[in-house]
Amino acid sequence: MDKYYYFVSQLPFLKFNEKVEFYKTSFLKEAAKWLSGKALRSLSEVNINNFYYNSSDCAVICNYKNFEERLRKDLVFVRKSSGTISGYQLPEDIKQALSATSPLDIEEKLLLLRWKFIDEQEQGHFFDLDFLKLYFLKLQILERLFRFNKKEGITIFDTLCEVS
Repeated sequence: MDKYYYFVSQLPFLKFNEKVEFYKTSFLKEAAKWLSGKALRSLSEVNINNFYYNSSDCAVICNYKNFEERLRKDLVFVRKSSGTISGYQLPEDIKQALSATSPLDIEEKLLLLRWKFIDEQEQGHFFDLDFLKLYFLKLQILERLFRFNKKEGITIFDTLCEVS
C-alpha cells in the first residue's frame, strides 16, 4: 500500500480529449516497479472492452461493468428499434450522445459518458489500487480516442467501397 502513494503522485492528471505521453503498455511497465505481483495482475486485467463479470472484480470495476452493460443494452435497443423509441425511456445523456451528426462524434460522446462515470467512481479513492484501476480505464479511453484518424479512416472507407 505504501508504494501506491509514490506511483500515483508521479502520474499525470488526465483530461478527456487531451493527449498524454504514455498509454497502456508504458503505464503497466511503470506499475510493475511499484506494485506487488498480485496487485499488478489485478490491474493488468482491467480492460475497457471487457464488461463481463469476474469473481475477482473489485467494487469499482463491478460498478463500471454495470454501467457499461446498461449503456450497451440501451444502444442495442436503439439500434433494434431503428430510432423509434415508443414506451422506452432512454436516458437523456445517451439521447444527446446519439443525436450527434457523425459516427465519430457519437463515439466521442459515448467515450465522454464513460469518462464522466469513471470520474464519479474516483470519489474517495486517491492512493489505492481502485484509483489505479480507474486511472487505467481512463487511459484506455484516451488511447481509443486518439487512435481515430480521419485521413486514414477515409482512405480505408474508400478502399472498402471501391467498385472493381
